[in-house]
Amino acid sequence: MNFSAAQRSLSAKRSQVLITASLFQLGWLLCVIGGTVVALPTTALVLAVHFHLADQPRQELQFAGFAVLIGLVCDWLLLQAGVLRFGEAWLQPLWLLCLWPLFATNFSRVLRLFHDRLLLCALLGAAAAPISYFGGSRLAGIELLEPLWLALLLIACTWAVVFPVMMIIHQKLMRRRFP
Repeated sequence: MNFSAAQRSLSAKRSQVLITASLFQLGWLLCVIGGTVVALPTTALVLAVHFHLADQPRQELQFAGFAVLIGLVCDWLLLQAGVLRFGEAWLQPLWLLCLWPLFATNFSRVLRLFHDRLLLCALLGAAAAPISYFGGSRLAGIELLEPLWLALLLIACTWAVVFPVMMIIHQKLMRRRFP
């Protein structure tokens, strides 16, 4: 490969990182503000673009499925523990569940720096998740456990485990090859 081709390849990869990160951020905002009616088509569109750009679309689809299952359990546990409240609901709203496969789109490109760095994953999960949940709670009218610091601490502890676990699952799936 000559220098010009290598430069184009690097530029294309950077563009894909920017596209992936931008679509995730836009998708997150639309899901939180728009609720389920907006979340479903938004998630479908973002995932379609992601799978189109993916080097291993089959594994990325599997990972998105794992992310949905992890999200279902994680947010359900936070709901049952009283950390999150959605009125009288016993299950999290569908728009919240849509955030999980959107988050999964970041693992191959945007979060590449964290591959094989599980301690950094734990630290990032503990730092970023409370900010995301807090912002989402304000935009979507979700109630968080009082005192607020305790809710954010419990979310941080949860994500200090969830993010590294998701990274391990992602890396194992991406190492698999399908015929």
